[in-house]
Amino acid sequence: SVGHSDLEQLVQDITEFSRKLPPTVRDGLKQDRIYEVMTKINGETAWATFNRRFDILFAEDCRDENGRLHHIRRGRFGMSTVINYLNRIIVNEDQLKGFY
Repeated sequence: SVGHSDLEQLVQDITEFSRKLPPTVRDGLKQDRIYEVMTKINGETAWATFNRRFDILFAEDCRDENGRLHHIRRGRFGMSTVINYLNRIIVNEDQLKGFY
């Protein structure tokens, strides 16, 4: 079973990985897919929103032939947007129903 502390650790890990993205990964813009999806795509529930957003951005079909994710971007409008979203949903226990 996954607990709240496991989710917090996962977000910390994602934050660390994001800080280590190489400079060849460009900075995100408001027009990029990652920012658009994370700010405009919603589902009927918190779980549906999470599932839909992450499926659009990080599913297997979102990778190139080397396994790299197409939509990864650095900075405020890139992975920081994803991290901020994840931090918001794990703070609110009611929204966690369905995650674990």
